[in-house]
Amino acid sequence: MQWRNEWGANIILSHGNSNSCGVAVLLKKGTDCTIHSRIIDPQGSYIILKADIADHKYTLINIYALNKDNDIANFLEKLRKTLLEEHFDADEKVIVGGDFNCTMNPLLDKKGSSLAPRKIAIASIECFQEEFILVDIWRVKNPEIKSFTWCQSSPQIFSRVDYWFISNNLPAWIKSTDIIPALRTDHSAIMLVEEDNGLKHKKGQGYWKMNCTILDDSFYNDEISNLLPKWVGEGRKELSDNRSIWEWTKFNVRDHTIQFLMKRARSRKDKEAQLEKEYASAKQIYENDSCENNLNMLITAWKKIESFYEEKTRGKIIRARWHEYGEKSSKYFLNLEK
Repeated sequence: MQWRNEWGANIILSHGNSNSCGVAVLLKKGTDCTIHSRIIDPQGSYIILKADIADHKYTLINIYALNKDNDIANFLEKLRKTLLEEHFDADEKVIVGGDFNCTMNPLLDKKGSSLAPRKIAIASIECFQEEFILVDIWRVKNPEIKSFTWCQSSPQIFSRVDYWFISNNLPAWIKSTDIIPALRTDHSAIMLVEEDNGLKHKKGQGYWKMNCTILDDSFYNDEISNLLPKWVGEGRKELSDNRSIWEWTKFNVRDHTIQFLMKRARSRKDKEAQLEKEYASAKQIYENDSCENNLNMLITAWKKIESFYEEKTRGKIIRARWHEYGEKSSKYFLNLEK
């Protein structure tokens, strides 16, 4: 329940255990999504959702495959039978994402260790793709690029084992796909950016709630301190009673704060894009030449972006807890930040 409150929308979970497995589907707040059925593996290996998203039928599947070839084959066969038993419709759009623990093409998707293909696992994945007419969208968009979603430094091994497999009628809907850093994991994330095909809806004006972390910004505090006498003076000049002057002053503080936060948000978005670019560059350099100097460059870039993400996540958690508990005293929120 706490995770759902902090995320601010629906989360479908299968935890697995403390040592392995565990999958989740997180729906963004405001998404036009109606879930009609769900199948959740109690061992944390998969979640299957049949849903309507903006009036389109989807089957969404998140998986965590086991490591050994025979286990992968058995797992995918079980998943195949489960989907067929659920009266899978040919007109549904299928999106399968997760860690398959297997490189499909070792020559392109792996570096270090043995490059011998894992025939049983690869054949099982290919059969699953053929059964449901799925394509590896990252490879479709990047046919010759070598990039990896998992690595270890000792011994040095790089591999692409995480995939988005989607219905073969969906690639035209995908504008781009990229491998990006993920927080607190040894895997990278794969991002899909869709074309605007009527799935996106314009947002209306939301409810504004002041982000109290702005009070720690000395530049903002200095600006408000310098502008307050001006606003109070304007109010006394144009208005006749103290209540109206007070409302005028609050209006100006609110308006200035909104503009300040919008500028700060744009600045942070630009910084995030720059950090991701630096990390992607360092990752590519290290994957091509895994010397110690390039490893240090990668670690430095990773620490920068991890620190940025942690600060960003911390702010979202505090705001989510405000929605959960409502108005509380300043002491309550100060305790949240400790």
